[in-house]
Amino acid sequence: MLAIGQEALALSEQVTQLTVTNEDQRAAATILLSEVKAKLKKIEDTRKFFTAPLNKQQKDINALFGTFSTPLEKSEALIKSLIKGYMMSNVDTPDVPMTMRTSAGMAITKKLWTFRVVNPGLVPREYLDINPSRVMKEINEGVRSIPGLDIFEDLRIDSRMSKD
Repeated sequence: MLAIGQEALALSEQVTQLTVTNEDQRAAATILLSEVKAKLKKIEDTRKFFTAPLNKQQKDINALFGTFSTPLEKSEALIKSLIKGYMMSNVDTPDVPMTMRTSAGMAITKKLWTFRVVNPGLVPREYLDINPSRVMKEINEGVRSIPGLDIFEDLRIDSRMSKD
């Protein structure tokens, strides 16, 4: 196991010495890139060999306990909704938290400010977020101008290992 780490460090050291200023160096860099990709795949495959059984076991345990907790989470939400409905319609709730203590526990009711969107067109700009996946979808469909965004062409280098 330690060997894979040493191999990765040695390969990384080779990369720090790399320069690409001509076609021969570009070819050498492409070979090194393939070696890096192969080493990454080997590391990932090894990691998955160890973690896959653990992840499956965790998933199975979570599913089992979810069958117990899901109905209780729904019950919790229903009880809170019922208490909230009662408090909002029948009680003049003070601005300070109210505590209901019983022999089984307590519930604290407090006022808070929150929001819901009723007209998105009226929401000021400073409260809006850019949706990167929507922007990329538009760009991939040919949009080249969106006010406030710089849309530009860039290079991405993908690599694949040979099937040797």
